[in-house]
Amino acid sequence: MIEPLRKKLQSRKFVLTVLVAVLALVNTTFDLGMDNAAIATIAASVGAWVLGEVTLDRERIRSEQQARFAALQQEATDVVTGLNGQLAEAQAFIQNLVAEQSVPSTQAGTPEEFASHVMAVADLEDEDV
Repeated sequence: MIEPLRKKLQSRKFVLTVLVAVLALVNTTFDLGMDNAAIATIAASVGAWVLGEVTLDRERIRSEQQARFAALQQEATDVVTGLNGQLAEAQAFIQNLVAEQSVPSTQAGTPEEFASHVMAVADLEDEDV
């Protein structure tokens, strides 16, 4: 929590803004003889620079977020592709089991009945070994 605050307080934008405010305050308090228009010009210049830097920072952050989103999107696509491949392998395995046992898929009934049939076939194969 303190580290981000320290980083913000040490930023060039913050330091320059504080320096201009201190300059204006010191000029007013101790009557340094600087023209108020000169201080306003300095303040406007620093303000314009700060706004430009903020715009650049916002664009940099936006592009970083877009890159992170694209990477996450690609990772999610890869996971889904892998899962689809595993699903296809599982379906092929089940079809092979059904074909080997000559059990019509309509005989299996509910998914629970089919699963218990597959487990029974697996148990039979284990006993044969």
